[in-house]
Amino acid sequence: MSTKTVQLQSLNSSDSVTIIKEIKEEQRHFTAVVLRPDAVDADGDIYDAPVVEKACHDYNELCRKANLQHLVSLDKAAPVESYIAPADFDLGGGQVKKGDWVMTMKIRDDDIWEECKKGTYTGFSIGCPGKVEMLDA
Repeated sequence: MSTKTVQLQSLNSSDSVTIIKEIKEEQRHFTAVVLRPDAVDADGDIYDAPVVEKACHDYNELCRKANLQHLVSLDKAAPVESYIAPADFDLGGGQVKKGDWVMTMKIRDDDIWEECKKGTYTGFSIGCPGKVEMLDA
């Protein structure tokens, strides 16, 4: 099993966002945290726990599809797990926290799988339009 943790700098902050992912070679499973409540994500946005949970549940009920870089819908990958973490646990050298949205994709395409293993793909993105509310600091 190969694992990797990647740090991304937030666009609106000096804080960094930890991307936690795990790759299971034999099953071709790519697992990562999709969204963490009350933390600045890679786009500089913050979502509270009820919004993260609703996003996960809406995805599970209404979507359950994969796409690549928000551009192309795929049948070359499929979600096999998508849930809200019930407790803290270690994953791929990082830590999943209670309340995180965690997803596992089964990667069916050889080229995409190779890119996952090389680290080209570091995680998932919610990739959805949203209503933004600016808060005073």
